[in-house]
Formats: sequence, structure tokens, C-alpha cells
Amino acid sequence: MISDPQVLVDFGKDSTKPDRILGGLAELLGTRAGAAAAWAHFVAGDIVVTRWMWKRCIEMSSSRWVSALSVFFGVMLMPVGVALHLAAVRIDSKE
Repeated sequence: MISDPQVLVDFGKDSTKPDRILGGLAELLGTRAGAAAAWAHFVAGDIVVTRWMWKRCIEMSSSRWVSALSVFFGVMLMPVGVALHLAAVRIDSKE
């Protein structure tokens, strides 16, 4: 990907055509460099979002179960973790 900047240019052109987005994305992620970049992006996002949820639990003095639930699902399945965190913090704050 970095060694062939044309791939990024082609991906940018494909993104303007909705019917070609998935094909361009599949082609990009089908390379070793593309898969490694996607993996690094997902891991970095999980770390940032999980840290935000953990700090929010501390600031709001949430129960231990809310913090544990947030961190576990934040690391294992981040989108579900965010949804559970928001719901659990709301429930915990009403108690």
C-alpha cells in the first residue's frame, strides 16, 4: 500500500462511486499491508474508546460491574461495549 500509492488513488476514485466502494475496499484489505493497516486501526480504536469508557466510569463513580462490563466488551467487541456502557451507566446512575 505504501510502496504503491496508486492503490490509494484508485481507492479514492472508487469511493466516489457507491457501487464500487466494496470492491475497492476488498481489494485494499486483500493485501498484507491493507490487512495489517486495518488491524492496527481497529486495535487503536478499541484502546482509545475503552480508555474513554473506563475514565468515564471513574469520573461518574460507577459501580464495579459497570466498569468491568465496559472494559471487557470494549476490548472484545467495541461497538457492543459502547452500547452496553451507555445503557449500564444510565441504569447505575439512577440507583
